Amino acid sequence: MVVGLVIVLRLVGCNQFSPNKDDAKFKEVQRLSAGFPIYPGFQEVDSSSYSKSMLASIHKVYKSEAGYDDVKAFYSTKLIPAGWQLTEERNLKDWSRDFGGRELTFGKGQYTVVIEYRGDKAIDPDWNYGISVGWHDK
Repeated sequence: MVVGLVIVLRLVGCNQFSPNKDDAKFKEVQRLSAGFPIYPGFQEVDSSSYSKSMLASIHKVYKSEAGYDDVKAFYSTKLIPAGWQLTEERNLKDWSRDFGGRELTFGKGQYTVVIEYRGDKAIDPDWNYGISVGWHDK
């Protein structure tokens, strides 16, 4: 009984039987990310990616002097005509401290783009903008 449960749990977490079988969704995230517009003056300082059975994402962080409103306008004019919808805009706090952080979320089907701004009051950040392109099975 326990062995059977362990096998079932491994299969559930395995990409082999998921919508992301053979990293199909991750490959689409890679394609979307490769064609993603980058705000002028953004300097990439780090990136990461992952692909699991129910989600896949590519995340990049940038350093920039750009103001949030300018970045929001840039991405709204690039993404909305391409079929993305602005689904959420919210304030962010860092350990309950308000540094003026903001987050924009755009959606298109099961795919999302999240743009994070750390805030104009963040203390000497290594990066101040993060962009994640991702998929998750709803």
